[in-house]
Amino acid sequence: MVVGRVVDKDSGSAIDGAAVAVVDSAGRVHGPVLTDQSGRFALPLPASGTYRVHASRLGYDSIAGAKVDVGPTESVVVELQLTVKAVQLDSIVVVGRAHGLRERDLHEYFERIKPFRAANIGRIYTRADLAPMDLWTYAQFMKREAPHIAALGRHCSPAVFWDGSRVKPDDMMPISEIEGIEFYRGSGPPQIRFHNLDGCGVVLVWSRPVSALGPSSSNKLLLVTVAVLAAVVLIVR
Repeated sequence: MVVGRVVDKDSGSAIDGAAVAVVDSAGRVHGPVLTDQSGRFALPLPASGTYRVHASRLGYDSIAGAKVDVGPTESVVVELQLTVKAVQLDSIVVVGRAHGLRERDLHEYFERIKPFRAANIGRIYTRADLAPMDLWTYAQFMKREAPHIAALGRHCSPAVFWDGSRVKPDDMMPISEIEGIEFYRGSGPPQIRFHNLDGCGVVLVWSRPVSALGPSSSNKLLLVTVAVLAAVVLIVR
């Protein structure tokens, strides 16, 4: 793989949200991946060979075609330096698309359960696995699975992604509201877009779709109240 940082050429400061991709000798594009807050990225490659690196970020001049040779089982570390470029932007209308992104991520989670289990990639706990464990919260589950987390983390903490966003976990999240939990070693498998550049493991937590949770507590209370009143009316009649 190619790993490294994208930095400001003049100040040396990290550039987050930069898009990094590589193109192989056959013209196939691998990536892009986005840099994190430290400007770091990791881009898995299908094979050794000569690649050309491309990097871009709004407000900076792009890097196009920087050459890098990657040997078998080798990770090449690079530093990409971008130069500031003033950009005049037109008016932008922002629309929310988080719901669609979550639907895509949840769909991909369901799709990889069977093949990942068959290939022994990571550990995946589905709703059916979690239900009979007689646990109440996410924290209780993580305590129970601590030996597996330790094996993933190598004495450091894994990166936790909750519904696709890297966060500090909500330990009190009820198990009944979790659709699935995934554990992966190292930086995480290249087949998914969630990675931990520190190599301390990756934990993916998926909350259940709202439609799967049924009526809210207030709606349930309303339904019970209506049922009681209907029973009272029938008795009075």
